[in-house]
Amino acid sequence: MFTKSSYRKLLILLIAAGLPFITITEISKINSLESLDRIEKLVLMSSSSYDIQLPFSHHNLDNKVQPTTIKFKALDTKNIERPYLYVPFYQTDMKIFANGVLTYDSEMDGKWRNATHLENVFLSLPKEKNLIITATINGNMVPSQSLSDFFVGPESKLKFFKAAHKFYYYDLRTAFLGAQLCIILMMLLASIPGGSIKPIITPLILLTFLCSVGLSSQANAFSTIKSLYPYMLSFAPLFALAMLGFHSEVQKKEIDLSKAYLGTAFFCFCLIFISATTNLFQIQLWNLFLIPPLIIGSLIFTMTKSVIVVIKNGGTANAIYSITTVFALVAMMHDMAFIFGFSKNGAIISNLSTAFFFFVVAGFYLVRLSSEKIALNTHQSILQKALLGLEEDLKENFTKNQNLIREQASNQEMSRLNSELHDGIMTNISMIQALSEKNSPERNLSINLLSKSIISEIRILLMLRESQDATLMMALSELKRQLVDPAELMGVQFVWETKGLLDAPQISKQVILNTVRIVQEALQNALFRANSKLIIFKCEVNADGSLTLYMENSEGKALKESFRKGFGIKNMFARAKNYNIELSLESTDDGAKLILKIPGQKV
Repeated sequence: MFTKSSYRKLLILLIAAGLPFITITEISKINSLESLDRIEKLVLMSSSSYDIQLPFSHHNLDNKVQPTTIKFKALDTKNIERPYLYVPFYQTDMKIFANGVLTYDSEMDGKWRNATHLENVFLSLPKEKNLIITATINGNMVPSQSLSDFFVGPESKLKFFKAAHKFYYYDLRTAFLGAQLCIILMMLLASIPGGSIKPIITPLILLTFLCSVGLSSQANAFSTIKSLYPYMLSFAPLFALAMLGFHSEVQKKEIDLSKAYLGTAFFCFCLIFISATTNLFQIQLWNLFLIPPLIIGSLIFTMTKSVIVVIKNGGTANAIYSITTVFALVAMMHDMAFIFGFSKNGAIISNLSTAFFFFVVAGFYLVRLSSEKIALNTHQSILQKALLGLEEDLKENFTKNQNLIREQASNQEMSRLNSELHDGIMTNISMIQALSEKNSPERNLSINLLSKSIISEIRILLMLRESQDATLMMALSELKRQLVDPAELMGVQFVWETKGLLDAPQISKQVILNTVRIVQEALQNALFRANSKLIIFKCEVNADGSLTLYMENSEGKALKESFRKGFGIKNMFARAKNYNIELSLESTDDGAKLILKIPGQKV
């Protein structure tokens, strides 16, 4: 008895088996003109050297197609409105004559003909009572030879097939190539924040090779492709290896192929170098015998494994991969059959199968990346909610006990708060930092930077609360690690001199904390509002025991009067006033000057 799962698996296998044959049938219609009204297939009368039958297709290793002239039965074009000759496909050197007059020469069109890219002929004919079409063909120009039937009919009927041929062999391939290049670029850009492309090596090899196959469609626009194309195909062994790696990832059995990739790439480079510098072998012939066995072998292996997995366990990823590999395998075998003369339908479908394979591989990694992002965001959301809850608890606790802390400075209460800060906030923030650092996406960078900043803030608080010998120099050093060091990595120049505080008199922890907050606000304004590129910060002890802190930022934006009304600067002056600190803030042409004078105090 069949279950729903059984029917689903059967449907997948039917799609995998039927898709390539449907594709072959539909593409073949581009060349099927025999049954159309007002279109006449030319009848072949004779050939100059040997009998030839149209259409034909085969490989030319044996020089089977020798230079010859073929002659067609005379036809009447007088009654045809705008008569045209249409040859659906050819892959040979050919000249076409109408009543002895040369009307087409393939050597003059400048177009590149290769095994997976067929050209056609769309040629205007004179109106004659007895028009005789002849053609000379030379099969020694390219290894793979093919020639379709010849058709004559009105332009209105034949131009559709001309347009369909152009769309399939040029426009569609160009669109695929553009999309493929964009996807590869996006994958490379996505890997930059993490600093490593190792996680995407396998898809990058697959996508790059598949994209290089599609470059043949641009050979007529870029002549360099014609000479480089055989060498690009020589990386087929690397592609075959990546196929095995991708199959393992689909099965969630990832293996490290880094060394194998390096060894195979080295082999391919050696192969190309020997072919380019010696006469030992031609890279084109090597590719003919190297590429099909490697790719077909890897396709058969991965297809068999994936089909078995689908039959046993099902699964969407395995199902799609099974369909993809079956399509690619049948398409390649069909095109090889055409190249070697076993098929004469003139339908090349490997460009569709490679594009399909490309988008399946890219889609697999995009889906996997999205799943990882969703999981990461879920964990981050949970941690953020926990942190907000803890923050609210701390705020409530602080409100209830602030008077007690200010009046009594209870050691017991300070110890309890320190414990909450360390065991609660520090633990959760460390988890956020560790989680963000394991992932490369750019949007997680803000979480990492925020956690590091909060940790530094807490360190300053803990140092001032727990250390009996906390100094202004120690607090400023922590602030430097928090803001100055990361800014230097971003290209901001600093002159940071705090050695003058070594002999500074002792001041209260509250004055230290508020001084640090003022300097912190000034630094943030200089970095993020003024976008300053040079910041000078100096400290000195005056003769009367007071301290002077001087900061100047330049090579940025001047301090606007509107900024003085902002909360940050108002808060700076409020802190200074509350602790008898003299604060001076002046605007310059490209920045601002800040001077703090702290009176000497005894703890």
